Amino acid sequence: MPEMILPGTYIEVRAEGLIRPGPISIGNVGIVGTAQRGMLADSNDPETVYRPIDLGQAREFFGRYDPFDKPEEQNHPLTLVRAMELAYANGAQRVFAVRVADNASAQISEYPMETDSVGITIKAIAPGSGYDRAKLKTGPYTLSLNVSVLSGPGGVELEGLENLPRNPAEFASQVNVASRFFLATNSGNAPIAVGAVVTRTTDGQDAKAAIFALPAGTGRVLFTARQPGTEMNSASITVADGADGDHCMVTINNGTGTIEPYENVLRAPAGFIAALAGSELFTLINDGADADIGNQTITVPDENGTDGVAAVFEIPVGSGSVQLTAQARSAASNNWTVAVNGYLDVTFELEQMVEVWRDVPTAPVAFAQVINGKHASYNYRTKSSTGGGSTLFTVDATGATGNVSEKQEPLKGEPSQQTSFGTNGATADSDEYKAGLDALLNQNVHIIVLAGQGTDLSDILIGHLENASGDLMKRERIGIIGSSSSTKVTDLVATAQDEGRLVFVGPGIRVWDSEANREIPLPGTYTAAAVAGRISSLDPHFSPTNKTINARRLEKDFNGTELEQLLLGRVLALERRNGTNRIVRGLTTSTNTAWSQITTRRIVDYARFGVRASANPFIGKLNNERVRQALKGSVNSFLAAMIEREMLVSYELDVSATRDQQIRGIAQITMTLQPTFSIDYIRVVMYLK
Repeated sequence: MPEMILPGTYIEVRAEGLIRPGPISIGNVGIVGTAQRGMLADSNDPETVYRPIDLGQAREFFGRYDPFDKPEEQNHPLTLVRAMELAYANGAQRVFAVRVADNASAQISEYPMETDSVGITIKAIAPGSGYDRAKLKTGPYTLSLNVSVLSGPGGVELEGLENLPRNPAEFASQVNVASRFFLATNSGNAPIAVGAVVTRTTDGQDAKAAIFALPAGTGRVLFTARQPGTEMNSASITVADGADGDHCMVTINNGTGTIEPYENVLRAPAGFIAALAGSELFTLINDGADADIGNQTITVPDENGTDGVAAVFEIPVGSGSVQLTAQARSAASNNWTVAVNGYLDVTFELEQMVEVWRDVPTAPVAFAQVINGKHASYNYRTKSSTGGGSTLFTVDATGATGNVSEKQEPLKGEPSQQTSFGTNGATADSDEYKAGLDALLNQNVHIIVLAGQGTDLSDILIGHLENASGDLMKRERIGIIGSSSSTKVTDLVATAQDEGRLVFVGPGIRVWDSEANREIPLPGTYTAAAVAGRISSLDPHFSPTNKTINARRLEKDFNGTELEQLLLGRVLALERRNGTNRIVRGLTTSTNTAWSQITTRRIVDYARFGVRASANPFIGKLNNERVRQALKGSVNSFLAAMIEREMLVSYELDVSATRDQQIRGIAQITMTLQPTFSIDYIRVVMYLK
């Protein structure tokens, strides 16, 4: 509230009495398993946790499962999508899915993509066979081209011409107007392609100056024409008698009418060179001359002068070409890189998934940046179907030169077009599954399933449940694990563990395998996913007891005596009754009767979520009677709603703080809850008369 200086009315609104908890969910399922595709679990990257809205989207994310009895990797069928199929079939609505793989055996799919020089590589974002047989195509986006002239591969741009027409005649005409480096001629008869391959058909050559040599003893005096070219090849140099024996007369004739006469020139090499230093036709140097220069006439060059040659670059156009001839006759142009740039439409297709980017630059580095979602100025919102980079592939342009062409041969999903095939890493072990659980640690998940995994991983699952369900993480949850393939009661009972947050289910179920196209038996490790889906579909106080499980049949139909043994062994058992598969009793593996019913655990967890949601808005507010009463009102409204929904029979609530607690910043909430219990048995007493 502002300091009161100006006269007036100052109003402070204290809204604590209106604070109420928001909505709470407790039916989210987290599943960890192996799959054909999808990013691998990373606890530091929330994008590795997928949230498919249904089984169809789950198959888009992770691919299909393989036949259970004939998997891609022997004895290790893929688990994630199969478990999700069972969870969705039994009522799950919100599934958080995490993929794991054996890092040592998993391999990434790779595809080559050619440029007009060194190619780039398309790589799957993660290992797995689900990225094989992809399709990729490029096409022109705009009707205009850009031409760039670089000093060399990856060098400085010497010239850039933009918005040139694809019509070859118009293209050549505009190049002749705008270019400082080229003259263009056209013999093409088709539009110029974006990213067309430009080749140098004629090497440029530097012009050379003619050199004449005058012998002097064992050496020479060299006359080098000041101007390169062939013009001085017809020159002549004459040395004749001078005024005395030490001097001579020199006449230089360039052969086209220019004559330079020199009199009284010393014959000694040093004096001879000094006297002719002012020649406009030649420069002189001493090449080992060690005697006076005698009378002579030289008409043939020791080295002929040559004219320079202009480099010619050719752009193929239909059955002809557009030729770009360098204006300068020089060998320097041999180092130039000439590229026909533009913009492309790029499409990736993988099964039913299609990703499209429009207006993608053809330069390899920029091309890779766009597809990888890292281009600083590309408008992903309007030009990308994904709203960003690819969710399927990355582009590696390391060392790539040239340009991506619209004539890139399409990848048609044929194995011959791949350089590397993906493998799934289906042999993921406990370390990988622990990494998957870690990725779910901070997610709003309440029921955890390790797809297709049995009690050999129960220790890491229990550790995860205990870690997530404390006041540090505040992510209360239960775990559901199943029996291995066994029809023996003793095997199922022996594996149940004493843990109030763990549910152990059995036996296995028989389901339709859409990949094998027949009915197959699945062990209880998959029954766990079906049970998780059914529990997630229920409110916390609704017991899974007597609820149906959507499956064709059970792996084993136990009789009443066997079912009794399973219940005594703390197994959530299924039975076949009246043509349906039903849960006999919804119980945990806990020997503590307080937590033996799943509903009790879920009701208490729901209450914990609700009390936190009610109390958190009061953190940082005054610890006085008024605020504590508002806090009590917020919590009371939540607990009263639980009674209305029949989760609780009754409750007692008090919010207080001693002076010592106030000093320490503590407000004490004390609750006594009486949760509602479900009917597991009905006892009937009949009196007969």
